Amino acid sequence: METLKEHIRTRNMTAHFIDEHRLFGTVCPDRKTTLMLWDSSNPRNPEDPPGIIFEPGPDYVYSSVDRNTHNHEMNHVLPFRENPSMGITAFVAYTEHPITKVMTRRVLVIPVRVLTSFARRIGEGAYVPWQDWLHFATPIELPTASPCTHILHSQVLNVREAGNAPKSTSILRVWDFSLHSRRRQVQNNPSARLPPYTIREFSFDADYHDSAFYFTEGGVLAKTVRIYVVARHIEVLT
Repeated sequence: METLKEHIRTRNMTAHFIDEHRLFGTVCPDRKTTLMLWDSSNPRNPEDPPGIIFEPGPDYVYSSVDRNTHNHEMNHVLPFRENPSMGITAFVAYTEHPITKVMTRRVLVIPVRVLTSFARRIGEGAYVPWQDWLHFATPIELPTASPCTHILHSQVLNVREAGNAPKSTSILRVWDFSLHSRRRQVQNNPSARLPPYTIREFSFDADYHDSAFYFTEGGVLAKTVRIYVVARHIEVLT
C-alpha cells in the first residue's frame, strides 16, 4: 500500500480479491471515484504503478465497490465450486437526471475473466479509457435504497419489499449469469442467442424493514420471519 500511495493520493480505498492474485476496487484520488485492478502474481518494478486504472465513464457521477457486491465465500461448497474466472464481480454506479436531478442506482456486473485479461497491461499502461472496457459490464438497475444486494460467484441476489403482496413479505430476486442457467433458458431453441442472464424470484414471509438478511452459499438467512401455526381445538370427553 505504501507503493500505491506514491502513485495515487487517495483518501479512501475499498478492494476485494476476484481470484487468487488479483484485487479489484476503488480509490478516491479526488472527488470522483476511480476503479482500479491490482495484480500480485508477478513481481513488478517498484517504479511502475502497482495497478491499472479504469475510467468509470462520463455518465456516472459516482461509483463504488460496495462491500456486498463481491463474493465473500471461497467457493468450497456446491454449486459454487467452479473456476473463479467464470464468476462475476460488480460495482455500484450512480447517474443523475440532468433536469430532475434524481439519482439512479445501477449495479454494473463484469465477468472476472474480462478484468483479469487487462492485468497484462499493468506496468505498460496505467489507464484504461471507458470505451475499452465498460461495454463488457451488464447494468442492473436497483432502487436507490436497496442495501440487500450480494454476489455469490455467478449470481446477483437482491432482497426487496414485495409490491402488492401483504405487508412484511419480501422478494428474493436472483440474476443468474452462469452459463448453465443461460443455456437452460434457450434449450428449446438452440439457434437463439444466449441471454446475458436469467431471473428468478422467490417470496418469503420475512419483514423487509425489520429483518437483517445474510447471504451464504447455504442459503439466505433472515433475522425475523413469520411462522404460521394451525391450532385445532380438541374437546375432551370425561
